[in-house]
Amino acid sequence: LASTLLQCMDDLSRWRDADSTVHRTGPDHNSESRRIVVLGATNVPWMVDKAFLRPGRFDRVVYVGLPNLEERESILKVYVSNMHINESEGSSNKDDLCRKMATETEGFSGADLSALCRMAAVRCVHEDIDVEQGVGEKHFDHAVKHDVKRSSDDDLLEQLSSWRPQR
Repeated sequence: LASTLLQCMDDLSRWRDADSTVHRTGPDHNSESRRIVVLGATNVPWMVDKAFLRPGRFDRVVYVGLPNLEERESILKVYVSNMHINESEGSSNKDDLCRKMATETEGFSGADLSALCRMAAVRCVHEDIDVEQGVGEKHFDHAVKHDVKRSSDDDLLEQLSSWRPQR
């Protein structure tokens, strides 16, 4: 897999070079609009082959940590905005629900928060197939207590925060 991906990345630079010689004199030639950017993501960066970190491949390594309280609330608002929420059952509105759940989900990633919203909806459907009332705070509480746990434990977070690329 690593050798195939490296070959594809090398091919991209050859295609770019060939394309730039063909389009060098055209009126719409703009080198910035013809750039190719390749992004990669992992939660185990120490397992990335060093060949990927050579100049011309993945030139920059950026650490993106877990979302803080405000970011978790914003992420939850995105997911909850598409859900039918029971606003009469405890939380007065979607914003209050998101604020409450953000405080209860310390250490959750964006994917964990997405899973939490899905599981709250599933709990609601299991309770009432008609889902007339909508997903309520109790569904979120049950989902966070019984269904969805954070995917990053303290050991992984410590490893990620102290990892530096070896070039």
